[in-house]
Amino acid sequence: MIKPWSRFPKEILDDIKSHTQLEVKPEKPIGGGDINESYLLSHANGKLFIKYHEGDYLDMFEAEADGLQARSVNTPLKVPDVIQFGNTPNYAYLLLEYIPPYLKASNFWTSFAKGLAQMHKQTNKSFGWARNNYIGRLPQTNEFHTTWKDFYWNERIAPQLERAYVNGYFKKSEMLRYERFYNNISSVCPDEQPALVHGDLWSGNFMANVTGKPVLIDPAVSYAHREMDIAMSKLFGGFDDKFYQAYQEVFPLEKDWWRRMDFYQLYYILVHLNLFGSSYLARSRDILDKYS
Repeated sequence: MIKPWSRFPKEILDDIKSHTQLEVKPEKPIGGGDINESYLLSHANGKLFIKYHEGDYLDMFEAEADGLQARSVNTPLKVPDVIQFGNTPNYAYLLLEYIPPYLKASNFWTSFAKGLAQMHKQTNKSFGWARNNYIGRLPQTNEFHTTWKDFYWNERIAPQLERAYVNGYFKKSEMLRYERFYNNISSVCPDEQPALVHGDLWSGNFMANVTGKPVLIDPAVSYAHREMDIAMSKLFGGFDDKFYQAYQEVFPLEKDWWRRMDFYQLYYILVHLNLFGSSYLARSRDILDKYS
């Protein structure tokens, strides 16, 4: 039987010790997404979670650490503490507090919704973020814009459309037609202040901790339209109706919000198209045609 520590890169363990003075050892691989290797580590005083990737991925982990730290000071929802991020000659890694998953408390969805609403009330004078980050393994640009229309098109939809075109999913004639999407953004989306959003709020990016309370992980943070988070939460399901009811009580969404969900979901569907392939192409075209 191959022991976990025989597969884990020793150079990462050495780098962690040099920066934190912690002597850690790999305990077992654990689930942490489709992109990185993830392990449970142990040390004299407890356990830690690490994700790592072969190659020069330090910027990706630095961006994730930035997003987690922004969450920790701007929301009552728990996020893992960042212990260390770094790189070695062959790997990049992110070391986090380990939060073992537990069953949801009876008030989990209400607490989750209220915490998210409070986070969404954190605002900024412009849409964007102080640095670029990632959605999955794809770069996500966050240049500041004074209008949601300009931010959503220039930093979200247009880059993914261009990537999809380069990947051969769209023809030039379609690209020209889909530029009309930009002109409809202001008429579809309600005029709201920029909100601090998680940015990738699907059921794989939250969990319950030992007290049954919600924990957010893997952010793709920015100041954006708060309906982005709501739309992503509905794209693949996994959120109880109590979540939406409680959110509405704290920070009511504008009229007919559910009718706009596909407009925001387009971004995430294009991301999935570029990450996972043509099974997302028909849905991408349907939404683009509807709003172009």
